[in-house]
Amino acid sequence: MEGVRFIQPPQRPSLHQDGTILLRYKVSNSEDGSTLTDSYRLPERSICSTIAHPWEGSTLPTYVPGPREKLVLDAVQAGINAGIASTRDMVDFVAKRLAVSEDILARGKDRVENGDFGMDVYYARKSIQERALAQQGLTVAAALKLTPGQTVGHLVLNSGKPLLTATVESLNCETGRLVFVGSRRGRTYRVTLLGSELVAAINRAAKERRRTDDYDALVAAHAKQGAAPVIPDKVAS
Repeated sequence: MEGVRFIQPPQRPSLHQDGTILLRYKVSNSEDGSTLTDSYRLPERSICSTIAHPWEGSTLPTYVPGPREKLVLDAVQAGINAGIASTRDMVDFVAKRLAVSEDILARGKDRVENGDFGMDVYYARKSIQERALAQQGLTVAAALKLTPGQTVGHLVLNSGKPLLTATVESLNCETGRLVFVGSRRGRTYRVTLLGSELVAAINRAAKERRRTDDYDALVAAHAKQGAAPVIPDKVAS
């Protein structure tokens, strides 16, 4: 069957010279498993190394995974695409997809519920989720051409409370979080928003007639004018 991939049973785990447990498995387009792929390696714990070490910086948009991390990331992404939500189900899905042995799965279960392999899956999932959120924030910021000091107008936050005449204070390019300063009832407030939260806050304010433009209209105006639009606030309070 074209496009079907078969994972062959792993060979016996062995200790790699760099201190990781080495697990070789085969992925191929035929049941005889003629194609050998990269090996999955579970990082070894030591005084100076933990499961988290290979994942340092993995939540940043600029993160480039190594071959070992990419294996886990691809498997976790497949699980996300399949709609898997619970941690236990995700660990089981990835373990099956990578043909991980019982010996590997058992390692570290005296320290954490899903063992060291479960932590590997946890960091991979966190990497995917955080980088998606960061990219979302950067995309929204680019669409509105946000810069520090720029006024984006009235917002209505998730709490239902307004933030009037919100002004961009900063954008964290590593996390995609946007910081705004605005007012409510004569007091100044500072809020940090994800890209999706900013879009929702703009649309909510438009729906409540606190502003004339929703997010799509703002983006369209920006694209037409070729510069960050000045957003007219319809209601002062």
